Amino acid sequence: MTALAKRIFEELFPFITYLRLRSKVLGEVAEFSIGSMPDGPILIAVRIYASAAPTDLEDGLISEQKRGVTLDEKTFRHAASIATALTIASAATAAVAQMLPGTEWKIAVVVFTIPSIFYITAGGLLGLAAARTLTMFGTGMRFTLDSKNASPSMKPIVIAHALACQERVNLVRVARNEVAFMLIRNGFLCIVAALSIALCGAMYANKDDAVERKVWCAASESTGPRLQKSDTQPNSRSKPRYQLGLSA
Repeated sequence: MTALAKRIFEELFPFITYLRLRSKVLGEVAEFSIGSMPDGPILIAVRIYASAAPTDLEDGLISEQKRGVTLDEKTFRHAASIATALTIASAATAAVAQMLPGTEWKIAVVVFTIPSIFYITAGGLLGLAAARTLTMFGTGMRFTLDSKNASPSMKPIVIAHALACQERVNLVRVARNEVAFMLIRNGFLCIVAALSIALCGAMYANKDDAVERKVWCAASESTGPRLQKSDTQPNSRSKPRYQLGLSA
């Protein structure tokens, strides 16, 4: 039950999990970059990668750098464009809700429209945040000098250090991309729910209007013959009076 509740919480509020992961990973990378060697995933990765050849480590580092750039571009383009389109859709849903006749229908639409705006805005802002590139390891003059001046036994460690840090930072990029799309997905589902309620409200409003028309027509038909009887009654009364006048 606890695992299910945690899963539901992560699906409804994914940005909280992302912020925690981002703070943790960037804190680990910052401590490791200063020169200290704290225990953790980065140190474990450095120990494993240090046994590889320097050329293989350099290829892996270049691959992770390209992967980081690709993730930033993907998150920025897709999340920002989808969020803009869904924001317009949520605004249109709110406008349609104003035309609903009953207050209950309007409240139901607003209940889903407000979360959709929140989710879509958060997803769009998270996608725009990809324009701020995170730290890229294995670049710059300092890394070049360190790798060249290092001894043959220390060179794999220098490259492995940059590779391990770059992998951890790319983990933040992956989480940012995933959370952005989760937020946009939740906003899209809320918009679908709001539109469905608005359409149902419009259908019931049309049915009510049709029923009112039928009732009005039935009332008109029932009052029609009564008016004819009232018109004929004075004529029937006036006729005997006319006949009495002739006999006199």
